[in-house]
Amino acid sequence: MGYSNVARIRPPGISSRDSDLVRQVCDETDFIINISPDEADLEHVSGTFLNLLRTYQPQLSATYAPIGHWLGAPAERHSTSGPARRSATSESGLTWIYVGGRGSKVALPLARQLIDTGLAAMPGS
Repeated sequence: MGYSNVARIRPPGISSRDSDLVRQVCDETDFIINISPDEADLEHVSGTFLNLLRTYQPQLSATYAPIGHWLGAPAERHSTSGPARRSATSESGLTWIYVGGRGSKVALPLARQLIDTGLAAMPGS
């Protein structure tokens, strides 16, 4: 069993920071598919996740809150072309996910709910 292709969220207008290997795979195959979510996509996914949070928040918090994710990017790390390159994890082991503005990967209502339930944190918090 294998994958016929892999999709990744790639908002429009974000410059490529792919490694040489990933660029070569993209140039020579259709294995990697870029998906650019629009506002309707983000709202649809957000609604589904908000329902999951309402139903399973205690279990989700017990399992995932110690790991957490950063939402957003520090202002000095953001430019007009999107978030600047950062390592996948911070010193604390958290991974950031860009939220807000052009190229957001999470709808703001979902981001707020994830923060309120302790499943995510803003940088510096």
